[in-house]
Amino acid sequence: MGTTSFGNGWEGRVVEGEFPLLEWLGGSGNCSSYLTLLQGSQGAVIQLIQTDSVEADAYIAQWNFAKALSHPHLTQVFEAGRCVIDRSDLVYVVTERPYSTLSKIIRGGTLKAELAGEIFNRVLSALSYLHQNGVVHGFINPTNILLADLTPKLSATSFLIAGSAARSIPGTGKYDAPELQHGEVTAAADTWSVGMTLYESMTRALPSWDATADEEPEVTETLPDPFREIVQDCLRVDPLRRCTIQTILERLGESKSIA
Repeated sequence: MGTTSFGNGWEGRVVEGEFPLLEWLGGSGNCSSYLTLLQGSQGAVIQLIQTDSVEADAYIAQWNFAKALSHPHLTQVFEAGRCVIDRSDLVYVVTERPYSTLSKIIRGGTLKAELAGEIFNRVLSALSYLHQNGVVHGFINPTNILLADLTPKLSATSFLIAGSAARSIPGTGKYDAPELQHGEVTAAADTWSVGMTLYESMTRALPSWDATADEEPEVTETLPDPFREIVQDCLRVDPLRRCTIQTILERLGESKSIA
């Protein structure tokens, strides 16, 4: 089986006697997602991941930590555990079902200032809540900003640090803060990713940046205020010079979490 089709064809299986694998939603590498049902026939999503034992322990610990979190703009984690399918040892997490993602929305066009402010106010209120609880998200990008029940929410299935558990640092992706490649993980890394994501949402492109040069990413002057200044202050190469998530909320005119 090719890595791009991992988990495809498992429709009809039931995970741990509780969660039927219904429609396959897609997968790649070692991860696959399906529609499933909770008790009472509520639709949900189950994500199945094949990984080594150490990383599996980190996944389970973080998902159990996430189950205890409560914020209106953070996706809800219902259950997590281990299972075996076709002799593959897997970990799984069951979450509420998203109906779209920010990445899908911006494929149809850029976000205007009003909508960008509305979406990011809510998502950043959730991110601020995570930081207050000692969580570094580490995976902020348009695919992890979801619409569930038509409400913008930040995915809670992947964290770099949550509680006592830490995940291995991913490769240097286009949304990742430069210090991650040196193993430095702080809340400032999320700020960088927010800047990249906000910029892309409003321009459908990422800022021009030479990671080998000692310069900040170039932020187009056509980005309206206060978004241009916010993005600039998010994308400081020195993490100590970046703005905080709370500062961004204040600049957007919302210093408190939006219910």
